[in-house]
Amino acid sequence: NIFFADDGGVQRGKVAYDHSADSMTLRSGNNDSLVIDSAGHITKPLQSAFNATSATQSNVTGDETQYQMTFGTETIDRNADFNTNGTFTAPVTGLYLLSANVGGGGFSSHTRMLNFIVTSNRTYIATLENLANTHNGNSFGFNVSCLADMDANDTAFVQVRVDGGSKVIDLDDTCRFSGCLIA
Repeated sequence: NIFFADDGGVQRGKVAYDHSADSMTLRSGNNDSLVIDSAGHITKPLQSAFNATSATQSNVTGDETQYQMTFGTETIDRNADFNTNGTFTAPVTGLYLLSANVGGGGFSSHTRMLNFIVTSNRTYIATLENLANTHNGNSFGFNVSCLADMDANDTAFVQVRVDGGSKVIDLDDTCRFSGCLIA
């Protein structure tokens, strides 16, 4: 073990090798930050990551207006960087892998639907075309994913928009928004 401390008492940093498990741990800020196991697998227990699901959101309106989705159930939220209004805040500058899956139904004569991941730096868009012909009254599901360059305190959230028809659809409880810091 190699220990680091500011006042000679508390071990704020550490490089440790566990002979019985053949693993190595790097500690910073009094937390295990990186662990390498005997097979070479690297885990970062404090690496920012989140996954959240939505409740059913009925009568979502569109037609040239984006609807910001909420994701009230967090299944993963390392470091508390995601809030249940549906916004992720980047804790540090880096590259983030973000993904939003949107599903629902209630199409009538809608012409298309757009799924957005909106970040402070840019907007990423996926489009589902010909809704009236292929999904009339039926359910749908589609995904938008991106590798987003985010600065510390930049935000990301999900929006949807439908064009044409009644301008109203229903989003079901299978919608997900997830992301993680990768570099």
